[in-house]
Amino acid sequence: MGMGPAIPVQFWGTYAEYIVLAEKHITKVPAGIGMEQAAAIPLVGMTVAQAFRYAGFEPVQALALATTEATEGRAEGRHKGRGKREDGRRKRVLIHAAAGGVGHVAVQYASRVLGLEVVGTASPGASTDLAIKSGATAVVDYRSHKFEEADAVVGQGGVDVIFDVIGFEYESRAFNARLLDRQKGGVYINIFKDEHDLPRTFLGVARWLLGLGPTYGLAAVLPEAAVMHELAKLVEDGSLVPEIDSIWPLDQAAAATERLETGHAHGKIILKVAKDPL
Repeated sequence: MGMGPAIPVQFWGTYAEYIVLAEKHITKVPAGIGMEQAAAIPLVGMTVAQAFRYAGFEPVQALALATTEATEGRAEGRHKGRGKREDGRRKRVLIHAAAGGVGHVAVQYASRVLGLEVVGTASPGASTDLAIKSGATAVVDYRSHKFEEADAVVGQGGVDVIFDVIGFEYESRAFNARLLDRQKGGVYINIFKDEHDLPRTFLGVARWLLGLGPTYGLAAVLPEAAVMHELAKLVEDGSLVPEIDSIWPLDQAAAATERLETGHAHGKIILKVAKDPL
């Protein structure tokens, strides 16, 4: 194709030296970054962009304007009020695990691209620092505080959107505390992980359809090359800066997965092929 270094917009079966993909499922590596950082973008970037679609922010339409204005002005003009409440204040989003691989990119996207005010949950120290660096205006220490009772969450009119990569107990606590107001357009975004998520997903959708809970969005990420192309532009202009927790050789994929499963990674975990197979 002659397009130079490329990264896949396909997420399954990539623990390998070679994979076969359709041309429409790859995009050029953003200018100014290396392959390791580029590898950190597709899964989390697509997850975040598609998830916020459920909250009313269409990724392709929104991202197409990404490089035309400065960050604050860009967010103001792009959504024509969708990022604001009726009283003119910015909408607020609660992002759980705000320093994780998905979470820190969600914070950057919500604050820098969509113009939302972000409250995150994270452990103190390096995790909180990363969440704030990514654009969170407040961070709740989930170890010592119940997020559903924290002033940063319930104050200032509460939150309009919850972006949840944890689920289960966190979802129940949010719903029991009525953090989202259906009448004001509250949206709960469930970042789908595996089949164990299905029962709570069905329950959340049922609550929504019966009028007993907020709009409930299931974000099951799918390859979209057009959106990935626009995400690459956001990386090039510095709006999205994926943080790398660690880089592991491909033959240590099991150890890398164990690191991921600890839940304490700061940013993305990368697997690297020992040498260029070509």
